[in-house]
Amino acid sequence: MLARWNNTIVELRESGPVALWGAGAKGVTSASLFDPNCELISGVVDLNPRKQGRYIAGSGHEIITPEELVQKRVKSVVLMNPNYLDEVRKLLKRERIEVKVVVDANVGSTGQR
Repeated sequence: MLARWNNTIVELRESGPVALWGAGAKGVTSASLFDPNCELISGVVDLNPRKQGRYIAGSGHEIITPEELVQKRVKSVVLMNPNYLDEVRKLLKRERIEVKVVVDANVGSTGQR
């Protein structure tokens, strides 16, 4: 599974910067496993204002707002908790943020904008 996700992130990076969505336990663990040196993932999105502007423990990835996806020119986000897919898509649409949302490494780089 780790190899599939690493391959997915590397493939997504070919189109531009990639971010994770969710700075909870899954996001922290995934950032540390997939990108311990902060070379592949441009940030970790979280809606909690108390987390924003801080950094993931261990890997040091910056926790950003959804609006910062535009500033960082992020092209794809990997959604750590698929239960939030509809909510994330609605937020991105409302804010007019165009990024590919990926929820499954088996699918590779296919996601919906």
